[in-house]
Amino acid sequence: MPSGLAAASLLVPEGAATENDITVSDVGDYLAHDEWEMALDLLEELGDEWTALGLRCASCP
Repeated sequence: MPSGLAAASLLVPEGAATENDITVSDVGDYLAHDEWEMALDLLEELGDEWTALGLRCASCP
């Protein structure tokens, strides 16, 4: 699971952040400490924020 989360984090733009200033860097920190459940939660929050802004990944379907 963690390698999939790391791959997913690469799809999030570096400047993306939630209202609480959570960034993809925070996801990487949790993955580095084997806290993959927290990393997943943060990725979900980032995804919600990112899609709420109407942004899309150029390599996403």
